[in-house]
Amino acid sequence: MLMEDKNVTCFCNFCSTWLPFRISRTGETVNCPNCTMETVLYLPEASRPYPLDKYAVEIRKIRWEVSQLGFRRIAGEVVNSTPSDLDWVRIEFILFNQVETAVGLTSDCLIGYQSGAVWKFRAPVFEDQAVRASLPSLSTEFGKVAQGGPVSIRSGVRSVPPALHAARF
Repeated sequence: MLMEDKNVTCFCNFCSTWLPFRISRTGETVNCPNCTMETVLYLPEASRPYPLDKYAVEIRKIRWEVSQLGFRRIAGEVVNSTPSDLDWVRIEFILFNQVETAVGLTSDCLIGYQSGAVWKFRAPVFEDQAVRASLPSLSTEFGKVAQGGPVSIRSGVRSVPPALHAARF
């Protein structure tokens, strides 16, 4: 069997579903059969097929806040420093409870991300037990491109609606 015929797997850049493919298709853009979003096939052990300037993004100003509807969310900004537009971008956080057990995920997505734009993301948190979130994981059509932020973030919202008092902030 030729090396090019070998089957390998990678994660969907959007929903993290396993994608099996022939090694010769590395670098191709396909639609994920699970979420139907475009994703680039890659070899997990190899370097990325695209230069950094293709997906140069910066995550900043991450914080907890309460929406106008009274639910918590993780908010912040992502700056697109690439020379061209990105088809999509997704930010994702793992949520943890007081004893550091993962209790869920939250994410936000933007379709059509223009070069130089600042995206103000809002990832809703509906898990009452969630008191901390992981560092963000950021994906684009070029794969996972950033894990940012200097520290993990703890819920620190000060003005808490009565319905959210059960969760520790």
